[in-house]
Amino acid sequence: MSNRRTGILAIILVVAAVIVGTYYVRQRQRAQAEQTEPTMQMAVVTRGDLTLSADGSGELIPGTEVELAFGSSGVVTELWVEVGDEVQTGDVLARIDDGEAQRALLSAQIQLTKAQLALSAAEAQLLSVKEGSAQADLLAAEAALANAQEAYERLRNGPDARELERMQLSLNSAKNSLWSAQLNRDAACGRPEGNCDSAQISVLNAEMSVRRAEMDLEELLEPASETELSEALAQIAKYQEALDELRGSPSDEDIAAAEAELEQARLNLTEAELALQQAQEDLEQTTLLAPIAGTVMSVEVEVGEETAAASIILLADMAAPQVRFWVEEADLNSVAPGNAVQIVFEAFPDYAFSGQITSVSPTLVTVGNTPAVEVIASIDVSGNPIALLSGMNAEVEIIAAEARNALLVPVQALRQLDADQYAVFVISSDGEMALRPVEVGLKDYVYAEILSGLQEGEVVRSGTSSSVSSGAAAVPEGPGAGMGGFLMMPGR
Repeated sequence: MSNRRTGILAIILVVAAVIVGTYYVRQRQRAQAEQTEPTMQMAVVTRGDLTLSADGSGELIPGTEVELAFGSSGVVTELWVEVGDEVQTGDVLARIDDGEAQRALLSAQIQLTKAQLALSAAEAQLLSVKEGSAQADLLAAEAALANAQEAYERLRNGPDARELERMQLSLNSAKNSLWSAQLNRDAACGRPEGNCDSAQISVLNAEMSVRRAEMDLEELLEPASETELSEALAQIAKYQEALDELRGSPSDEDIAAAEAELEQARLNLTEAELALQQAQEDLEQTTLLAPIAGTVMSVEVEVGEETAAASIILLADMAAPQVRFWVEEADLNSVAPGNAVQIVFEAFPDYAFSGQITSVSPTLVTVGNTPAVEVIASIDVSGNPIALLSGMNAEVEIIAAEARNALLVPVQALRQLDADQYAVFVISSDGEMALRPVEVGLKDYVYAEILSGLQEGEVVRSGTSSSVSSGAAAVPEGPGAGMGGFLMMPGR
């Protein structure tokens, strides 16, 4: 009986152990399943600054650099500058022997004078051939002919309205004078002491004046006779013949020859003017002038040396220097004229200079066996009182784009719907999640700028992660962990 009870108790213990073991196995499996369950990550829409930039390195170069040379070879007779000198526009830098150039200029001036005289002679010759006489005689003959033609037209057409008016006025004036004389006569003859005889003479004179005015008017109104017209035509013919004689009748060949000589004289004058201009330029090129204000960077000649038409002085404008630098081909999208840059020189690591990209080379170059983009940028030197030297090494940061105080979300929160079209999952306060279209601005590898569609403080889904279930709330991993487990704050 005792053995039977012992066996039953053992069976009960085994069953109990199996039940307990099964329970613990299931609990462990459930715990493991909970440990691998995905947990949704969330982020709060916040404000911050976003900057897209690229880095490059290069060197300081002059804003303007000019290589200067004489226009021809010669012996240097004067040298007024040395390396490091500051010069102004128009300053004399050097001269070569100008004796030959002076002689060439004098010869060109003489040839120009001869060409001018020859042109004047050719012009006079052509005029003489065409006119055949002195200009004064021709003018007088032309005037006489014009007067004769005018007299004929007046005879043929009769007086014009102005002549008739003038003649009528003269007659009226004579009549008025007669009436005045008659009144004076009557008054004088009516008084014993009056001079009646003198007054009578004045009346007679006035009557004759009236008669002459009437005869002139009648003569003016009387049409010209055939004889008068014939005589007027004869005068025209006479003066025309005299003018023709003065002009002569040169042949077409004579005129063509005179015109050809004139044209040749003009060509000779043009050649002489060009020769003189060239001689003046050659003389000017024996003196080397500074075309810009700047610093003398190198001098490759001394007084007494023979110099050819090659560069002997290098002049640079360091008042407005530039930076030439190179960036990797992958950063090409960050490089564009107008983009701002920050420049730090190796010699002055504590000073930062601002600037702006002015040009980008259209072709890639090789720097250290690597394809690179060559860029030129301006540099503002007004804010730093230090001397910069050409060739100084520089590190350059390109500011491709900036967004200040912008709405930001992690880039993982974006869901691309189409080209340049995005949406995010917005989580409401009750845990509901809805897809909302947004307008995206700048993006880097971490954050995206939201132009519209979200408001500061809203919560968006930014992805999922594996979490451990231990009876506590899941805490997302990654940037911004903490702050309640959901806030992802960009750096300001």
